[in-house]
Formats: sequence, structure tokens, C-alpha cells
Amino acid sequence: MDHEELAARAAVACWNGSEGRNAAAIRDANPLDSASLTDFLNAWILARANPYSRRPALLAFLNSYAMPVLRAIKQPSDQAYLLIESLSRLAVAEQATRGRPTSMLSKLGHAVSPSVFVPYDSRVQKALRAAGKGVRAHNYSDYMQAVLSEKPAFDQELRRRGLGADNLKAAGMTQSLFEMRALDKWLMLRGGFNASRMERDIRMAGSA
Repeated sequence: MDHEELAARAAVACWNGSEGRNAAAIRDANPLDSASLTDFLNAWILARANPYSRRPALLAFLNSYAMPVLRAIKQPSDQAYLLIESLSRLAVAEQATRGRPTSMLSKLGHAVSPSVFVPYDSRVQKALRAAGKGVRAHNYSDYMQAVLSEKPAFDQELRRRGLGADNLKAAGMTQSLFEMRALDKWLMLRGGFNASRMERDIRMAGSA
């Protein structure tokens, strides 16, 4: 299975599995509670960077500032992506985190509006750099512009192969959501993510 097909099938498998469940848990928690935050941090391997002692401040920041504005975003836009940067700076000013939480906030945005936000990821950045599209640290707006610049050609290739939400029986996924998640998986693979891990996610979904 090449990277394009693997990314498409993994996008469906992961959204039908833990990735989709974790995102739904964040959307359903209003306000966000401690248990949901802990599950979210564990799922994205962010717990160590956000220890228990600091989570009350983080939770207060997310419920007061981040979640209300993220829930209001329905469509991709430069303003939506700049919001992640401004929230990241504000988290530091409010002493909600020890460093700029660009990665965490992008993943929170992804959980709330997965058709809009792609998680800020080091492997994707590596793939973008290899394509001549370097992104400055914590510049999420540039990151998303670079990611989306890869989307037209990738979407065309998926259509050529008949790889779409309907064809892959992606229950609970719109075509736009499928395209964003497949694009993210494809860039991760190009940046060095272990293909065997994605293949395992697909096998696990098939046996569920």
C-alpha cells in the first residue's frame, strides 16, 4: 500500500476509532472538565508537558478563553489560524502553561473543528521543509497555508484512485473532513511517520 492509499484508509480507521472518539469527547464537554482534559492530554502525549499541578490553571484558561472562540469557528480562514497563535501567546501571559502551547491548542482546535484545523506536528513540518515550505516556530498560520498548498494535488490524486469518504465507507465523516484527515496522515508519512503504525490502525479498525 503506497502512502496515498495508506493515508486515506488510516484517516477513516482513526476517525472511526480513538481519534474520532477523543474529538467527540472534547466537543461534548461543555465546559471542559478535568477528566476530559486529562484524556485529551494523554491521547496526544501532552501530559508530561502539562503536569497535574498546572492543570487547574490550564483548564481555567481553556474554558475562559480557548474553547468559546474555537467553538465559534465553522469555516477555514486566515483569522481562524491566527487565533491559535494569539491564544498561544495569551496562555503564556496568563501563566496557564510553561511555554507556548501551539501544538496543544492546534490539537484542541482539531478536536472541536476537525475540518478546519490540522494538528501542528513536527513530522508534517519536516515534510513541508522537504517540499521547500519551511514554517517558523509557532507560526500556525504559515503552517496551515503550507499544509493547504499541498491539498489540491493530493485531493486530485485521491479522486483519480476512487478514494473518498463514500467509497471507503467512512461513516460519520464528510468528504471535507476525510480530505483534511487524509492530507494530514499523508504529510506525516512523508515526514517519517512509521507506516507500520498506520497499517496497524487500519487492521485494528477492521477487526473491531
